[in-house]
Amino acid sequence: AYATATDPRLARFQRNDPGTLTDMGLFGNGSVGGDFAGDDFSQVYAIANNDPFNSADDTLVAINTTTGITTTLGPLGDPPGFESFGDMSYDPVTQQMYAISSYVDFFGTGGNTLHTVDLATGVATVIGTLTSPVPRQIDGMAFDGSGTLYGEDLWTQELVTIDVDALSINTVAATDVWPEFNTGMDWDPATNQMVISIWRTAEGGELRTIDLTTGQTTLIGGLGTTI
Repeated sequence: AYATATDPRLARFQRNDPGTLTDMGLFGNGSVGGDFAGDDFSQVYAIANNDPFNSADDTLVAINTTTGITTTLGPLGDPPGFESFGDMSYDPVTQQMYAISSYVDFFGTGGNTLHTVDLATGVATVIGTLTSPVPRQIDGMAFDGSGTLYGEDLWTQELVTIDVDALSINTVAATDVWPEFNTGMDWDPATNQMVISIWRTAEGGELRTIDLTTGQTTLIGGLGTTI
């Protein structure tokens, strides 16, 4: 697995040992999410967060998983309104990369927008606004092996599904942990499990599996903090 660590730096780690990080070099200003495209594990695509306060400057990059060398593919484009990009995930069924942008405030205003991402140019194309009966902030998302898109909603602390055809967000269950920010999700085809990374001030970063029916998580281990 791959992550951005302090400085920020790119690091990799084994799923069963998330506390041991292997340094892969400097990585700009960090990333809010990324994914592999299918079975090509020679490079991982990521959203490069070039300006933490302005998603209009975000770009799509490809990272060589052997050398750590980063290639900029192009700007994603500015998401709607005050939204910022939260994560990106590849659909193994349709072979399409998706990204999500979100914004919510204490007045309940804002929204979530689903995008497709062109892996050649980096351009994120708006599919549409996602509907939901309650305000949401989707911070992490991932497709399972059958093409169902799941997400972690920081606003309601719920596991949700995201219907890419109906453009709707639907509650699965409340989660048993309350992530504060920087959530990531990915499907492990070797174990048929969804893995989620979370950050909480007291506990720091953690890697967990999450039950896609109950929302309950199981700790794998704490994420390393130094390289």
